[in-house]
Amino acid sequence: MKRRFFGTDGVRGRVGGAVVNADFFARLGVAAGTWFGGCGEALIGWDTRASGPELAEGVARGLAAAGLSSHLAGVVPTPAIARAASQRGMLGVMITASHNPATDNGIKFFHANGTKLSDEEEGAIEALVPEAAPAVGATKVPVWTEVLGDYLAACAALLPAGALVGWKLVVDTAHGATCGSTPEVLRGLGAEVIGLGDAPDGTN
Repeated sequence: MKRRFFGTDGVRGRVGGAVVNADFFARLGVAAGTWFGGCGEALIGWDTRASGPELAEGVARGLAAAGLSSHLAGVVPTPAIARAASQRGMLGVMITASHNPATDNGIKFFHANGTKLSDEEEGAIEALVPEAAPAVGATKVPVWTEVLGDYLAACAALLPAGALVGWKLVVDTAHGATCGSTPEVLRGLGAEVIGLGDAPDGTN
C-alpha cells in the first residue's frame, strides 16, 4: 500500500515542514484516535528534542477531538511507551525521529498490546486524516511520571542484583531519551558508568 505520510518507522521530517508541525500532528491525532477509537485513552511520550512538547500538545488536541483522553509520559525511551501501552491497554504515541538530526522530529504509534502498526494500518489512518486541524482548545493533560520508573524497574530486573559489580562501562547516549535511564539502570546493577553524550539541550 502506497502511503503519503508514513515511512519505514512512523512519520518523520523537518520540524516546521509540511508533516512535522503541531497542526498536522493534531490532524494525525484525529485520524489515529478515530481508528483506535476502542482504546479510549492514549499515552504520549517524546525524546529530548526541543520540539517534543509542542508536538505532543498537537497530537493530544487531535486525540481529544476524536474522543480519546491523553496522558503524558514526558521524556522517555520509546520502549517505555510500548510497554506502558500494553500494560494499560492504551494507544501508545511516541514523538521521536530516532537517530535523525535534532532539526527533525516524527511520530509513531503503538497498538494497545505494545506492537507497532503494519503498513496497511498506517495507510488506514492516513485515509482518515482530516483536511484541517480540529478546533479544540488546549486542555490540561495529566502527567504520568511512573511510566519511566516502571520501565527502569523492568530493565533492572532483567539481570540479577549486583550483576555488573566490577564492570566499568563507557556509555554514549547521544543526548537522547536514554541519557538518564540507561546509566541509572547500569549503576543500579553495580557498574561504574562513564557517560558521553549525556547533556541534552534540545538541539544536540
